[in-house]
This record gives sequence, structure tokens and C-alpha cells, in this order.
Amino acid sequence: MTAGTDRVRVTEEDLSTVIQCQTDASTQVQKLQASHKTLQDRLDMLDDARLRNNIKIRGIAKSIDDRAPPLPPKATLGKLASQ
Repeated sequence: MTAGTDRVRVTEEDLSTVIQCQTDASTQVQKLQASHKTLQDRLDMLDDARLRNNIKIRGIAKSIDDRAPPLPPKATLGKLASQ
């Protein structure tokens, strides 16, 4: 025999099995893509919430800073510490 001239018999059952495997793989890929999209959407929602919370936290910190009495000058702090 020469290389490349060997023949392989492929039955209808073999072809059916290959087609079924391809269909199953395609279905799994579609499910994974849908899951990926769902997870990406959830990550985007979490990121948006994180950004909103950071803005709220900055607003609260600024509000606290605005209400806090001003700190005395450094010289006054030294006098207070020595008393």
C-alpha cells in the first residue's frame, strides 16, 4: 500500500454521531455565551453601583468636612498641648 491511499469506511451511524456531537457542542457554546452575557451584565451593574456609592461617600465626607469646626492654627495647638 502507498501512503494516502488507505480508505476508511464511514457508516451512516458514524456520520449521525458526528452531526449530533457538533449540534451538542453548538448548543453548549450558545449556553456559555448566554451565561457570559448574564455575568457581564451583572458585573456592569455592580460596577455602576460601586461608582454611585463612591460618589455618595465623597458627598458625605464633604458634608462632614463642611460642618466640622475649622482646626486652630498650629501655634494654638502647641499652646494647648503645653497646658
